Amino acid sequence: MAYKLIGKDFTPPDVHAKVTGKAKFAEDFKVDGMLYARLLTSPVPHARILNLDVSKALQMEGVVAILTADDVPQMPNLANPILTNEPSYVGDPILAVAAINEQIAENAIEAINFDFEALPFTVDPLSSLQPDGPHARQQGNVGNSTMQDEFKSIHWSEQDIQAIKDGEMPEGEAAREWSVGNLETGFADAAYVVSESFVTASFSHNSMEPRSAL
Repeated sequence: MAYKLIGKDFTPPDVHAKVTGKAKFAEDFKVDGMLYARLLTSPVPHARILNLDVSKALQMEGVVAILTADDVPQMPNLANPILTNEPSYVGDPILAVAAINEQIAENAIEAINFDFEALPFTVDPLSSLQPDGPHARQQGNVGNSTMQDEFKSIHWSEQDIQAIKDGEMPEGEAAREWSVGNLETGFADAAYVVSESFVTASFSHNSMEPRSAL
């Protein structure tokens, strides 16, 4: 099998534009009548919005519109609605401001006052699975991969939790299986076998700019 790129000296087609500064990113594009949006996001991991006062922001010159969760369609089981009155993570969007430039939009966000009721939250899936563990969302602590179907609540027994603390991680049924080689032989012949659990944050690979929309 001949490789097209692996082991070959080549120049990606976008390299010249990027290293010379000629490449255009989202902020380089402008259109007539364009507005700039800024989001008011949740400062806490789980809350219920009790009151939003946008009166000062609406009176500011250059502010065109303010959208809240009450202004956009809501899907009952959607995990990440575009705007929400019940934020479920720090940074969850509560409302959006549209203005004629970025500075006015940012100033409008600063002029908005809101009150909220703090709700139970969790940052550890295992703590949520404990018998009386908190849920990250009011609907429950379990959803499918699309997070659009009905949420469910699952809590393990004290014995299950203790087993995990003792290093016995539970194993569920895999949705899809595949194998290459002989796993048992590989472990048996290995000079060292290391078994450990680790946690890592999600990230974008080689991101050149944040997600943007025009």
